[in-house]
Amino acid sequence: MRIEGDEIGLRLNGQANRMVESDIDYIIRTIADPLARLILTSRLNFTLGVFLTSPRQPDAEDLYQTVMLKVAGFLAGIDVKDRQFDIEEIRGYLARIIHNVCNDYLRQKYPERTRLKDRVRDILKRHSDFDLWNGVSGGVCGFKSQRGQAESPRVKVLLHDLAVYSNTVDAVGHEIRQLAKLNMPEMLGELFRWSDGPIEMDHLIHIISEIKGIKDRPHESIDKIVYTDPLPAMRSNDGFDIIASQELLQKIWRALCELTLNQRRAYLYTQTDYDGQSMLHVIIQRQAVILSEIIQKLELTREELILLLNRLPMDTTLAAIELGTTNSIIAKWKHRAVKRVRAILEE
Repeated sequence: MRIEGDEIGLRLNGQANRMVESDIDYIIRTIADPLARLILTSRLNFTLGVFLTSPRQPDAEDLYQTVMLKVAGFLAGIDVKDRQFDIEEIRGYLARIIHNVCNDYLRQKYPERTRLKDRVRDILKRHSDFDLWNGVSGGVCGFKSQRGQAESPRVKVLLHDLAVYSNTVDAVGHEIRQLAKLNMPEMLGELFRWSDGPIEMDHLIHIISEIKGIKDRPHESIDKIVYTDPLPAMRSNDGFDIIASQELLQKIWRALCELTLNQRRAYLYTQTDYDGQSMLHVIIQRQAVILSEIIQKLELTREELILLLNRLPMDTTLAAIELGTTNSIIAKWKHRAVKRVRAILEE
């Protein structure tokens, strides 16, 4: 294999103008593997360890292997005689394969949301005011005038609110509550106006599902998970550590570090993301903060942190017992933490 600038020159294996196995292995190792990790994390919240294991997310391992089999088959079938391949061209081919595997998984596992997504996509394509385009992590949508823009920062605030509050009314107030009464095109228009910018397709489907009460997405109980190593390595074996949502999680962590120890603990012990996963687990899995800093800011030992992770997320009563206080005090501490996090996200 030759790499010349942004181009790759591939060797032939002498049979039907196909590339040699060593070149296939090189592309899988340097391009497909980090790209698959990024897309599986951003689309499905799946995170794989250094040795391609994920004891807390068994579907992640199977899906990764499915992706790699399809990628290897695709690469083995390319006619490479007298061709120079642009690295971004190959990356684009592989990204489509990975996204298609994710789509198949979601269609099978979440049929209600899949039907909703198909309906929304059809409206976006047919409606004269709306548009749908490809972003870094998949589809992005909004008004036609917003085409090509990245997702609005306000969407992260809404997703955070949906995770914090038990219902959509408390999370986003009277105006959003009324959206459930609108037809779908009207709802989309109001959401795009509210966000003041585009929304990633997967985020849009989650928001609409919450508003309309579609609940076929399972919430895995952390108490049923057997942990083997809850403190994963800080970098993957290829050094690829740019993971979607790191910036958001780092903002949340920065806000928590400005609070008192008890407020910080109350938030991290009880808070979950919109899939029901402990926020502290998400911060660690996404490698948003180094472990030594987490241990320092929570004033725990490494062993105490490992034991704590096996008991998260806690409800208010368990957190009160853990911190030696009352439910009402836990609620006050968390309320102050939530206010500070929202302020940071809105900056």
